Amino acid sequence: MTEVRGGGPRYCDLGEPPRVRSAPVNLSASFAPFRHRRFAMLWAGAFVSNIGTWMETVGVGILVTTDTGQAGWAGLVAAAGFVPSGILGPIGGALADRVPRRRLLLTTTAVQTLLAALLTFLAATGAATPVVVTLIVLGTGCANALGFPAYQAMMPDLVRRDELPSAVALGAAQWNLGRVIGVQGSGDRPGGGSGYRRDRPAIVVANPDLGRPGKRPDRAVPQR
Repeated sequence: MTEVRGGGPRYCDLGEPPRVRSAPVNLSASFAPFRHRRFAMLWAGAFVSNIGTWMETVGVGILVTTDTGQAGWAGLVAAAGFVPSGILGPIGGALADRVPRRRLLLTTTAVQTLLAALLTFLAATGAATPVVVTLIVLGTGCANALGFPAYQAMMPDLVRRDELPSAVALGAAQWNLGRVIGVQGSGDRPGGGSGYRRDRPAIVVANPDLGRPGKRPDRAVPQR
């Protein structure tokens, strides 16, 4: 807008703004990591495990709240499961760079499987006291915090360098989708332990050759 002597303001017609064409989304490139068998199997196993994890998270909260009549126990159990990630996560990342990642991931998964089996037994027999449940969930959270960085660090060994962003995005999608399905499925049998049995072994059963030396995809990011 400009000021004209002896008159009012004058508006300049600049015309229509230029149209910006957005680049089309290449869906084939987005799902390209699934072409690699080991990535596809790891993704599927993690997806099933993630569903069971969220079923367990909701189920134990319902279990301790039902037994005690105090909602504060649900918050305490949830904290026991997620706080270790913030404390032990950096240690897990350091271990993933210094020890064989397959061994680390399988060890932590085995610990979580044993704890899930114990939780299932206690819930089925009615012996799952809130304190014991909280300690089991705390142990599971510690094992997950130490093993999850190894899972993330294995991605560059399973896909090509140019497919790594898509692999990371698919991993994030898997986590969020598993959370939605797991929370919805946990309402089936509150506290019944159905989620405890199915989550931890899934990643191992779906991919028994996880992390074994093999032919890497072309232009894969070298493992440090």
